[in-house]
Amino acid sequence: MTLPEGQYTQQELEWFRHIFDEYYESIRRYAWYKTGDASLADDIVQDVFLKIWNMRNEIKQDTIKTFLYTIAGNSVKNHYKHMQVVYTFETEHNDQPYADEADSMVREKEMIETLQKTLAS
Repeated sequence: MTLPEGQYTQQELEWFRHIFDEYYESIRRYAWYKTGDASLADDIVQDVFLKIWNMRNEIKQDTIKTFLYTIAGNSVKNHYKHMQVVYTFETEHNDQPYADEADSMVREKEMIETLQKTLAS
Protein backbone atom coordinates (compact mmCIF):
# COMPACT_ATOMS: atom_id res chain seq x y z
CA MET A 1 0.00 0.00 0.00
CA THR A 2 1.34 3.41 -0.93
CA LEU A 3 0.64 6.28 1.42
CA PRO A 4 -0.47 9.69 0.18
CA GLU A 5 2.37 12.08 -0.52
CA GLY A 6 3.45 14.29 2.34
CA GLN A 7 5.95 14.83 5.09
CA TYR A 8 5.73 12.08 7.68
CA THR A 9 7.83 11.32 10.72
CA GLN A 10 9.70 8.07 10.99
CA GLN A 11 7.61 7.25 14.06
CA GLU A 12 4.35 7.62 12.08
CA LEU A 13 5.66 5.39 9.30
CA GLU A 14 6.86 2.73 11.72
CA TRP A 15 3.55 2.82 13.60
CA PHE A 16 1.60 2.36 10.38
CA ARG A 17 3.87 -0.40 9.09
CA HIS A 18 3.46 -2.25 12.38
CA ILE A 19 -0.36 -1.92 12.30
CA PHE A 20 -0.49 -2.88 8.63
CA ASP A 21 1.76 -5.91 9.02
CA GLU A 22 -0.03 -7.11 12.13
CA TYR A 23 -3.64 -6.75 10.98
CA TYR A 24 -3.71 -6.76 7.17
CA GLU A 25 -4.35 -10.48 6.66
CA SER A 26 -6.96 -10.80 9.40
CA ILE A 27 -8.90 -7.75 8.18
CA ARG A 28 -8.70 -9.05 4.60
CA ARG A 29 -10.02 -12.47 5.66
CA TYR A 30 -12.82 -10.76 7.58
CA ALA A 31 -13.80 -8.66 4.54
CA TRP A 32 -13.59 -11.70 2.27
CA TYR A 33 -15.77 -13.69 4.68
CA LYS A 34 -18.37 -10.91 4.72
CA THR A 35 -18.38 -10.34 0.93
CA GLY A 36 -17.30 -13.62 -0.66
CA ASP A 37 -15.33 -11.57 -3.17
CA ALA A 38 -11.53 -11.41 -2.91
CA SER A 39 -11.22 -8.33 -5.11
CA LEU A 40 -13.84 -6.44 -3.12
CA ALA A 41 -12.16 -7.56 0.11
CA ASP A 42 -8.87 -6.08 -1.12
CA ASP A 43 -10.60 -2.78 -1.92
CA ILE A 44 -12.23 -2.69 1.50
CA VAL A 45 -8.95 -3.42 3.29
CA GLN A 46 -7.21 -0.67 1.37
CA ASP A 47 -10.00 1.72 2.34
CA VAL A 48 -9.73 0.63 5.99
CA PHE A 49 -6.01 1.30 6.19
CA LEU A 50 -6.31 4.60 4.36
CA LYS A 51 -8.89 5.70 6.94
CA ILE A 52 -6.59 4.55 9.74
CA TRP A 53 -3.74 6.54 8.25
CA ASN A 54 -5.88 9.66 7.93
CA MET A 55 -7.04 9.32 11.54
CA ARG A 56 -3.67 8.28 12.97
CA ASN A 57 -3.48 11.20 15.40
CA GLU A 58 -6.89 10.42 16.90
CA ILE A 59 -6.58 6.67 17.41
CA LYS A 60 -5.96 5.09 20.79
CA GLN A 61 -3.48 2.26 20.52
CA ASP A 62 -5.41 -0.03 22.85
CA THR A 63 -8.54 0.05 20.63
CA ILE A 64 -6.90 -0.21 17.20
CA LYS A 65 -7.97 -3.81 16.50
CA THR A 66 -11.62 -3.14 17.33
CA PHE A 67 -11.49 0.06 15.31
CA LEU A 68 -10.10 -1.75 12.26
CA TYR A 69 -12.85 -4.37 12.35
CA THR A 70 -15.51 -1.70 12.87
CA ILE A 71 -14.32 0.26 9.85
CA ALA A 72 -14.18 -2.92 7.75
CA GLY A 73 -17.69 -3.96 8.81
CA ASN A 74 -19.07 -0.49 8.07
CA SER A 75 -17.36 -0.47 4.67
CA VAL A 76 -18.99 -3.80 3.80
CA LYS A 77 -22.40 -2.50 4.92
CA ASN A 78 -21.95 0.70 2.92
CA HIS A 79 -21.00 -1.30 -0.17
CA TYR A 80 -24.17 -3.38 0.06
CA LYS A 81 -26.33 -0.32 0.71
CA HIS A 82 -24.87 1.21 -2.43
CA MET A 83 -25.54 -1.97 -4.40
CA GLN A 84 -29.15 -1.94 -3.14
CA VAL A 85 -29.60 1.63 -4.38
CA VAL A 86 -28.22 0.69 -7.79
CA TYR A 87 -30.41 -2.42 -7.96
CA THR A 88 -33.53 -0.52 -6.95
CA PHE A 89 -32.85 2.19 -9.49
CA GLU A 90 -32.23 -0.31 -12.28
CA THR A 91 -35.37 -2.31 -11.54
CA GLU A 92 -37.55 0.79 -11.34
CA HIS A 93 -36.27 2.13 -14.66
CA ASN A 94 -35.66 -1.12 -16.52
CA ASP A 95 -39.23 -1.48 -17.84
CA GLN A 96 -39.07 1.65 -20.00
CA PRO A 97 -38.08 0.86 -23.60
CA TYR A 98 -36.22 4.06 -24.47
CA ALA A 99 -34.62 2.87 -27.67
CA ASP A 100 -37.86 2.78 -29.67
CA GLU A 101 -39.00 6.24 -28.67
CA ALA A 102 -38.18 9.52 -30.42
CA ASP A 103 -36.92 11.17 -27.24
CA SER A 104 -34.80 8.20 -26.16
CA MET A 105 -31.55 10.21 -25.95
CA VAL A 106 -33.11 12.84 -23.68
CA ARG A 107 -34.73 10.23 -21.45
CA GLU A 108 -31.50 8.27 -21.19
CA LYS A 109 -29.62 11.44 -20.18
CA GLU A 110 -32.27 12.17 -17.53
CA MET A 111 -31.99 8.62 -16.23
CA ILE A 112 -28.21 8.91 -15.92
CA GLU A 113 -28.51 12.23 -14.09
CA THR A 114 -31.08 10.75 -11.70
CA LEU A 115 -28.81 7.77 -11.08
CA GLN A 116 -25.86 10.03 -10.31
CA LYS A 117 -27.92 12.13 -7.90
CA THR A 118 -29.21 8.99 -6.17
CA LEU A 119 -25.72 7.56 -5.82
CA ALA A 120 -24.36 10.86 -4.52
CA SER A 121 -27.02 11.00 -1.81
